[in-house]
Amino acid sequence: KKVFLAATKMAGPFRTQETYAHMFREVFEPIMDRFRIPTRNQAFLMEFYVHGLQAVVLKWIENDCEEPLEQISAVMVQCVRGGTQ
Repeated sequence: KKVFLAATKMAGPFRTQETYAHMFREVFEPIMDRFRIPTRNQAFLMEFYVHGLQAVVLKWIENDCEEPLEQISAVMVQCVRGGTQ
């Protein structure tokens, strides 16, 4: 909990922006290209997913991690894939 919260509040020392940029370039951009997501929309979609998934984790932490990790993982997968579980 402490590391995640620190990384989200102090992105500089944890170099999270560099990590996201690298992942975007090397992993997500090729996937979005393959699915023909317009280049002009790709950065917006990534921001949505990164911050949305981060919000799920923050809510989980806010609830003192009461829910099992498997449940939170399933929620995150559901957010990305769509549909119900």
